[in-house]
Amino acid sequence: MILLRVENLKKSFGGLVAVDELSFEVLQGEILGVIGPNGAGKSTLLNLITNHVAADGGNVLFSGKELTHLPRHKIVEHGIARTFQALTVFSSLSVMDNVAIGQASRVRTRLGERLKEFRFRGESERKKDIFRKKVEEVIDFVGIDRRKANTVVAKLPLLDQKKVAIATALASEPKLLLLDEPLAGLNKHEADDLLEEFRKLKSSGVTIVLIDHNLEAVMSICDRILVLHFGTLIMNGSPDEVLQSKKVSEVYLGV
Repeated sequence: MILLRVENLKKSFGGLVAVDELSFEVLQGEILGVIGPNGAGKSTLLNLITNHVAADGGNVLFSGKELTHLPRHKIVEHGIARTFQALTVFSSLSVMDNVAIGQASRVRTRLGERLKEFRFRGESERKKDIFRKKVEEVIDFVGIDRRKANTVVAKLPLLDQKKVAIATALASEPKLLLLDEPLAGLNKHEADDLLEEFRKLKSSGVTIVLIDHNLEAVMSICDRILVLHFGTLIMNGSPDEVLQSKKVSEVYLGV
């Protein structure tokens, strides 16, 4: 089943064409990799899907519904969440508070009110317990030690900070999770740890679009891979097909 359909998506910045009439589909339940050299348009693509950047043309459809010009919070409500290339966490807040912020987008509650609820001011014990349980479930799911739940994020190692960013996105209960270079800065052991979390996500029913420069990791976990070059799709196939493609070797690997 097609979960996300991108049709003739286009974006230019001045005279630079970042995404050029790009079309593809994301199937429900798959991990789709997106690779390409720097400047290929990968991050711009995620920005267009989530309307962090307005498209010049084309359409984005999610579960058959047009999302192209919707406000970002509405896109989250439809079931799309993302992480960013730059680590976007509230580093001065605790792990729990970061995940609570992620929940705010799903329950349509003002951020300040949501944090008040989580800190147990003026709410019934039943509501407090339900909310805390949901937050704790997400933290456990991404593999953060529960003993770190009240730790300020800035004091955590990089791997845990990345898990906090993913947990915050997951707190909005997405059907589709867009990951922009989540493995950047991690050693092989840490990257393998995060890849296991992605496999768990897939098993739980979350569809993933993964951008990363760690080619070995992308090939090991993705069901299908898109290869971009100057905003154009040059390959859409299995990891084996991509590795064997002469065109991909020429424009991406430089051989």
